[in-house]
Amino acid sequence: MIKLLTTLFFLLTSIFCSGQKYISKPLAYKSCKEFIFNKKNIDSTIYTINASELQSLIKCREKKFTLIYVFSPTCSSVKNRMIDVAKLLKEKQIDILFFSIDKDNSKSLNRFYEYFLKINYTYPLFVVSDKYSKNGDKKLKLFLKQITPHQDYKNVSRGSIILLDDKGDIIYFSDYTKKQPIKDVIQLINPE
Repeated sequence: MIKLLTTLFFLLTSIFCSGQKYISKPLAYKSCKEFIFNKKNIDSTIYTINASELQSLIKCREKKFTLIYVFSPTCSSVKNRMIDVAKLLKEKQIDILFFSIDKDNSKSLNRFYEYFLKINYTYPLFVVSDKYSKNGDKKLKLFLKQITPHQDYKNVSRGSIILLDDKGDIIYFSDYTKKQPIKDVIQLINPE
C-alpha cells in the first residue's frame, strides 16, 4: 500500500510539474553589481526586463560592451549560432546576456528556461516585458526603439545579436540579412 501511494504521489507530482509554465520574476536588486555577473551568485532565474532596466544594469557594469543574444531553443539555426556567440566569452571587455521574446507564462518560455538548465548555464536569463506587445518580433522592435529610437529594426527577431556600449546605447544589431554578425561584433570591440 505504501509503495502504491508513493508511486501515485510521484506520478501526480510529475504530471503537475510538467504542466506548469514558467513565470518570470520582476527585475529587482539593491545593487546591480551584486545582482548580475557575480560568479559567486549562481542564479538561473528568468527576469522580466524593460529598456530602462536594461540600460541601468549596463551602466553599472565594468565591461565596455554588452551583447544580447535573442535566443530560441526551437530554432536550429539560432542554436547553432550560439556556438559562435559563446566564443565571444573569451573577450574580456564584453558581457553576454541571453534574451527571450516569448510571452511570459508560455510553453516557449518554459523551453527557453529548460534549455539553459540542461546546458548548466547558471547566470540570469531575461525575457522582454510583455508590456511592449504579446507578439515576439513586434515586442523586440518596440523594446529596441526605447533604447535607441533612430534605428530601423525591420528584420530583428530570434537569432539577432545586439551590441550595446557602456552607456546602454545600441551600437550594432544583426538581423537575418547579415551573414557574419560575429565578425562584425569582433571588429567593433577590437578595432585594428
